[in-house]
Amino acid sequence: MELNPTFLPFRALSTASTPDDEGIDYANHAAADMGIFEVPFKCEVVRAYAVITEDLAGTNVAGQVKFDRRFTAGSDTGRADGDVATLNFGVTGVSAEGDVAYDNAGMGVSLEPGMQVVVQCVSAPSGTGETGHIWPMLLVRPLPETAANMSALQETS
Repeated sequence: MELNPTFLPFRALSTASTPDDEGIDYANHAAADMGIFEVPFKCEVVRAYAVITEDLAGTNVAGQVKFDRRFTAGSDTGRADGDVATLNFGVTGVSAEGDVAYDNAGMGVSLEPGMQVVVQCVSAPSGTGETGHIWPMLLVRPLPETAANMSALQETS
């Protein structure tokens, strides 16, 4: 298995998060889950990102997105709150198309098959003329491990 960092694929949730050619319409997103990164192999977090693909604008351009570790896919029991990342937009000057927000807080957080990382919109740009699209990204480093040591990884016939 390659040990170089790689990006996990992002899956948008619901019609509110359905991406278009600019990404997820962050400015018009309610405070709710935006999407999920599935974990297909044992790995550790290197860095979480969001690329701004349309300027964040409006009366209030500040916003926040959290990357939460979900220990059991599909279940919020024991779900962490922003333990992989918390991205703050606007107030930190990160608001223009082409800007990339990132957070290293989750560096080294271990992930295994059967887990998910959920991208949650905590708050979005608001007010008159709000706009903004983003693409969340999660960079991980695969960790060598045998399938027999990962209880959620089950071979089928």
